[in-house]
Amino acid sequence: MSDPSRRRIVALAAAVLALVAAGVALVLWHLPGEAPPPSRYPEPAKEPARADAADGPARPAVVFVVLDMLRADRLSLCGYGRPTTPSLVALCERGAAATCRAYAPGTWTLPSHASYMTGEEVPVHGADCLADPAGAESVSLWGDPVRPLGDGLPTLAERMRRDGYETVLVSGNPIVSEGAATGLARGFDVVRESRLFGDHYGERLVASVRSALDEAATSGRPLFLFVNVCDAHHPWDPIPEGVGWAPPRPGLDNRPRLPENPYPRFFRGQMGDDEKERFLEAASDSYDWAVFRADRTFGRVLEVLEERGVLAGDFRLVVTSDHGEFLGEHDLLSHGIFVREPDTRVPLLYFEREAGERRGPTGFTEPISALVAHDLALDGALPEEPRPVRAVGYPDGLMSRLFGGRLDATTAALWIGSEKLYYENGSWSLHDLTSDPGEVSPSPLPADHPSREAFERFVARALETGRRKSSATPEMIEALRRLGYVR
Repeated sequence: MSDPSRRRIVALAAAVLALVAAGVALVLWHLPGEAPPPSRYPEPAKEPARADAADGPARPAVVFVVLDMLRADRLSLCGYGRPTTPSLVALCERGAAATCRAYAPGTWTLPSHASYMTGEEVPVHGADCLADPAGAESVSLWGDPVRPLGDGLPTLAERMRRDGYETVLVSGNPIVSEGAATGLARGFDVVRESRLFGDHYGERLVASVRSALDEAATSGRPLFLFVNVCDAHHPWDPIPEGVGWAPPRPGLDNRPRLPENPYPRFFRGQMGDDEKERFLEAASDSYDWAVFRADRTFGRVLEVLEERGVLAGDFRLVVTSDHGEFLGEHDLLSHGIFVREPDTRVPLLYFEREAGERRGPTGFTEPISALVAHDLALDGALPEEPRPVRAVGYPDGLMSRLFGGRLDATTAALWIGSEKLYYENGSWSLHDLTSDPGEVSPSPLPADHPSREAFERFVARALETGRRKSSATPEMIEALRRLGYVR
């Protein structure tokens, strides 16, 4: 055999052997083996390059709006006598599903937003106003340790970014902002933030939405937009002449920790009956006007989304609130700590269009956890297994020291139908919200109540979370000091 022939045969044999080896490797690669259990979440530390918007089917724009500090019973959407929420009413007239009996997972901005961002209840993510039992130095929010959202759970923005979305945050609440170092802004590509309460309300917020959309449009990716409309949050603007349904009033800064306003006197029981009545009337009117302004700003945000074509194609729109506001009920003002109805019952709306048709849920079972807002934003569907309707509130140490031990409380609640199981500092009670909507006539929680054992487990988890060490960072300490929260 000639040398050229020999070389051709050798080369052919080598090629065959290479093909066989590749085939064997392919077979072995597909053989079943022991795989690690699937993780519930993507690994947050490994963020792959975002997919191009042109890859795969077109994805809907997703808009998630938190109307900060809206208690459901003060909304005309929910039957309130004053026309406080015409924009929400108009959205329902266009086809949005709505309920006025959703319940926020927390009692103030940080815990509820952390839940909306992660899809987890407060005892799981642990971001709240929590004590540090180890006695180590930690950040103080008005004198009480604050625990930010840690890195262990991916945020909604991070998950949407991995799915190819351009993620945009516009916030009127400084606690939600990137500069606050609370972890709530993690995963957003475009951020327009507030540095102080009141500096990013009304048309200033609307202008920021427009600017952020302009920047996001350059990416060519589908849009995920999270907006916090904070106009209802104090300090409250004056009520002008000519409103009609509310009398003109001066502005009211109702932060209880400021010694120059009437709130400390109210908390200490130092007001006479007449003064207390006048003060609560002013607070009630001022809050209603603030809710109206928040609804008006929300309506303007929708107009901008219409102008920019975001609501012209396929989209998902989720609207809820992070907490309500006490206006004298239970001798309380402001919000936080207590998971009572004025602070936890909030609206929930959902509107989805695909190929020009209304899609998604057309109604909600009641009561319902406002945490489903996370599910609707992420998947456009309610979870197959209904979420328990639960909330927890942790004590504010400085409030307790200033205004008495009754504010030094850990509270929790579980809603089932018209029943509310309530826990406060070792005391267990049962409320019938149909016959006693004001929660003034509780009954002892029976030991054999069918939901008591599950509720006790939830409370135990909440108490355990409260004992974990704070993980506040130096960046968060400095940001909260800049906002005036840290002493």
